[in-house]
Amino acid sequence: MDDIILAKTAGFCFGVDRAIKKLDQAIEEHAKPVFTIGPIIHNKNVMEYYENQGVHIADEIGALNQGSIAVIRSHGVGKQCYDELAKKDAVVIDATCPYVKKVQEIAHRYHSEGYQILIIGDSKHPEVIGVNGWCEHQAKIINSKKDVLNLQNCGRICVVAQTTIIEAIFQEIVNAVQERFPETIVFNTICSATEERQNEAAKIAKDVDKMIVIGDKKSSNTKRLAEICRLYNTNVYQIESAAELDETIFLENDRVGITAGASTPAWIIKEVAEKVWMSKQEFRSSTKKH
Repeated sequence: MDDIILAKTAGFCFGVDRAIKKLDQAIEEHAKPVFTIGPIIHNKNVMEYYENQGVHIADEIGALNQGSIAVIRSHGVGKQCYDELAKKDAVVIDATCPYVKKVQEIAHRYHSEGYQILIIGDSKHPEVIGVNGWCEHQAKIINSKKDVLNLQNCGRICVVAQTTIIEAIFQEIVNAVQERFPETIVFNTICSATEERQNEAAKIAKDVDKMIVIGDKKSSNTKRLAEICRLYNTNVYQIESAAELDETIFLENDRVGITAGASTPAWIIKEVAEKVWMSKQEFRSSTKKH
């Protein structure tokens, strides 16, 4: 499959892989129903698998019984969630990505020291909501340079980043913040694996005819990958699984690139790659007949 380029960084990142292993261990070791606090990762295919294994997704702590087994999602949750779980006497298995945990700790520490926490990221993303929960929901959340103009009465600022945002956007916003507020301390908390994945995706997108990005529609890092690929390639297709792939888009001599978000399991990537290969084989067979 020389004309199909599969990104080496495609698929589960360290944090997701760790969270899945913790959930598997919880299922194996505990007879009681296992709950995840929100979807443990952003991939509906994976969550459907675990729901079939008897795992319950709890969007609210109130849904848990006393003494329940509670696995914290990889995106993390706020401090109040831990407090509520303690009141439920829950057995807590913390699957928060260590890189996200670091952002939470920074936000908690500098908020307690009187800094205004500034999170660069998506205000609706569970990771950002969770980090905000470690500074009493007092953080200001922005995701563009123009948002900096709306910041008022900040005093001393501590900047952190959602771990999956694009490095160039982060730096652009940080520069604008530091121009307006000299007393600013900055922590670049973008996950290094995220940056590597984005860089490799960009490199492949430049060199292929068509680029496929695999991942859940709710996955922030998958959306970012697709955005980056579209900067270099006009034929980018974002799909969740092989079932969504249109086989008619490929031509005989097309070079096809494939990457995937951090929550995409290897079996889905394999199915997509095989479908691309089969589609190209069928195209070649049909052209030979004519």
